Amino acid sequence: MHRDLKPPNIFIGQDDRAKIGDMGLARRYTVPVTNEADEAGVCFSKGLGTYLYQAPKVRDTTFYDRKADLYSIGIIIFEMFHKIN
Repeated sequence: MHRDLKPPNIFIGQDDRAKIGDMGLARRYTVPVTNEADEAGVCFSKGLGTYLYQAPKVRDTTFYDRKADLYSIGIIIFEMFHKIN
């Protein structure tokens, strides 16, 4: 899990491929064995990353999973297609 996905951490290489940088908050995520733990997530630090790109679960609790990064990607994609004043 990257845990700090935001536009400044996404780089475009000379081959026009997107690359993710700044792995300072990245942690290995292993899928829990039981379904109960999978729903709760794994215990991590609370409130890490840039506030506007944090999933609500990351802000509110220490139990979250890799879906937190998908939330951040969704915010980035939203910003790419919507004009922000």
